[in-house]
Amino acid sequence: MFRRILCFGFLAFALAGCVTVQNPLSGRDVEAFRLASIHVDADDSAILW
Repeated sequence: MFRRILCFGFLAFALAGCVTVQNPLSGRDVEAFRLASIHVDADDSAILW
């Protein structure tokens, strides 16, 4: 089990270096974002405590 976790950890570490994402938005563009609306539909849901 420990060997499997170690293998997945090494794989995740190796793949993390393969992905480079650049943000094309400026800081001012991000600051200008506003939340327009929120819709929550919970007809058939239940809350269990």
